[in-house]
Amino acid sequence: MNASLPIADRGARELSSSASAVTAAHRKRHSALVRVTHWITTVAFLALLVSGGEIVLSHPRFYWGETGNVNMRPWLNLHLPSSRDTVPTGYGYVLPDQNGWSRYLHFQATWPTRCTRKRFSPTA
Repeated sequence: MNASLPIADRGARELSSSASAVTAAHRKRHSALVRVTHWITTVAFLALLVSGGEIVLSHPRFYWGETGNVNMRPWLNLHLPSSRDTVPTGYGYVLPDQNGWSRYLHFQATWPTRCTRKRFSPTA
């Protein structure tokens, strides 16, 4: 048994015919500036994720307050192998230390996000 409402069928036909009438050339798109800044922000965000992960692997302990070192009790201790032999993690090996490039990349990746944000939000 096929029960359909005539009003619903008519509405579906009108939607399909109007959708096919709009060609690809007439679709509204964002300006080139918006698209470029979104891609810059995407690449910068991925760089922040990668470098932030490496910074955490360099010292997988988080401290509460203004200071923190290996002699203090951490607020949060991630049980991951560290890339520094001075950080006691309980593992018998040390990962290669990549902290130099990761901090540099983390700092540099913030600038594109700040600049694109400044472009669209002058109060930021």
